Amino acid sequence: GKDYVVTSKSIIIPAGETVGNVEFYPIGDDVENQDRTFTVTIVSAEGATVEGNATTLITLLDNERLLPEAYAKVCGQWTATQDNGTYPVTIEGYAKDDVKRVSSVDEAVSKVGDFQPDIIMLDTWVGDEDGLRVISRCKENLGEVPLNIILIKSASEQVPRDNPYIKGFIDKPFKSTDVLKALKDVTEIIIREEEQNSEKKRKRKESKSLFRKKDRKKIEVSSVDIESKGLSFGTSYMIFESEPEKIYSFIGLFDPDKYRILMVSSEKAKAVRERFDRGSVDVVSLTPTPKSGSMDIHGLGSLMVYVNDFVKMHQFPVVVFDNFADLVEADGLNNILVFFHQMISGSKDEATFVVSVDDSQLTDKDKNILKLDFKLHNF
Repeated sequence: GKDYVVTSKSIIIPAGETVGNVEFYPIGDDVENQDRTFTVTIVSAEGATVEGNATTLITLLDNERLLPEAYAKVCGQWTATQDNGTYPVTIEGYAKDDVKRVSSVDEAVSKVGDFQPDIIMLDTWVGDEDGLRVISRCKENLGEVPLNIILIKSASEQVPRDNPYIKGFIDKPFKSTDVLKALKDVTEIIIREEEQNSEKKRKRKESKSLFRKKDRKKIEVSSVDIESKGLSFGTSYMIFESEPEKIYSFIGLFDPDKYRILMVSSEKAKAVRERFDRGSVDVVSLTPTPKSGSMDIHGLGSLMVYVNDFVKMHQFPVVVFDNFADLVEADGLNNILVFFHQMISGSKDEATFVVSVDDSQLTDKDKNILKLDFKLHNF
């Protein structure tokens, strides 16, 4: 019918089981309609007999009439409070203008730009489009607008593991209590992330000052092929350390006579080059206010183009980031996780990418996202 599509017309019931499923999904619109009904009938069976109870009646409830009821309890002013570190969330009563509803990807991107919501409840299908396109389109068109997504999905759909903007999910069909719980959970996540980011910036500032006062030794580069060290070109690696020191010893394992190395750093290019006892090392220095010979640390798009061009131009390219914490501080953790994933997964030429990361500043989820692209190297 015009109101639904049947996606599976066969029910498979495994041996020993008594329950099977048939799948269909409704076709959405923005018009309030009366509820629709249709019947599902088992017309034949293999290895079984169809008896009297072969037909059931299905009722499609109109979601446009359900939405005001479901959201009536959540739209309005949300206030998050801290109490002994448990981060409870209270709800105060409210103005419905604090919640916006959209029905297309284009409209969603426009509203996010204008409204800049704290939380976005995103269906996997927006109209007849993939709902996840809202995330990619927002990042393309709106830049640094924060995205905290609650994904609304069917029970059979998987939550993307590699998307740091998705902070929670709700399975359909849902009740208003499910919405409230998801909003509370995600609000708690946002509060913790904001506090962790503030603490990271403070610690980073202190440790950065101490680190720069240290005498940093020269790195002896190897002339032995990396395979003998248990490494392989084309694999990307991450090193967990509080400050970028071991990463330089790691890069010393790559013979500069064979591998072309690009260092992406917050240090001056001259200081980085002086750490290597021989060989040519390319350096791109990132700064908040770009000067001659440096790039804008906020310009992730330009940086990705620069790295991609370097990889294309050279044989056996190795790209090293010793400034993960600085990138996160400048551009936000979610944006940096996406940046690395897109850079590595989108590279059409073989290369090795290496990054130094202070793992004490990451959640388990953040680490797992990085592990999708990087292999952890332990010294």
